[in-house]
Amino acid sequence: MHAIPQHDALLQSGNFLPDKWVQSVSPALYVPGCVGNTATCTGSNRSAKNPLTGELLGANTALAIGTLVPNFRRGEERPVPVREEIADTTYLFPKLNVGPRFGTAYDLLGNQHVVLRGSLGLYFDRPRGGNAQALVGNTFVSILQTLRYSQLQSLSGLATQSPAQLTAYQYESKLPTSL
Repeated sequence: MHAIPQHDALLQSGNFLPDKWVQSVSPALYVPGCVGNTATCTGSNRSAKNPLTGELLGANTALAIGTLVPNFRRGEERPVPVREEIADTTYLFPKLNVGPRFGTAYDLLGNQHVVLRGSLGLYFDRPRGGNAQALVGNTFVSILQTLRYSQLQSLSGLATQSPAQLTAYQYESKLPTSL
């Protein structure tokens, strides 16, 4: 069998490679904090806190916990795009595989009325097609931003941006196999 991974022909996708991830260049996310540094956080006392500066967003900002700290970039928070350190297909699997098949038959009574048959084979399949399409979303070409506590007249309020969705696929993958 000869096959290559399905991939984005425009080379706009990327794959997350855990061995290349560095926490020091990852995006900063708001963490929980308490207004007035009280021992317990409840209701409006709970606030989103910038983990780098310790600054609290203020009352009623708990919805921002786990979202990106705006206007802060430590580095390039993205998976490894194609054309840099990885193959155009964003992952690899063997292009050529040997799938042996064996079969046998034995006539139990010698009159071909009762024949015992058996076979054994190694079969391969392509990884599901959705893998290639899912990796296209890793390019961070879109942003999901939410605006809360606002009116259309002003469009000001608590603006939060969620971290981008990240899909990873094992870079040196094996073909799905059944025996």
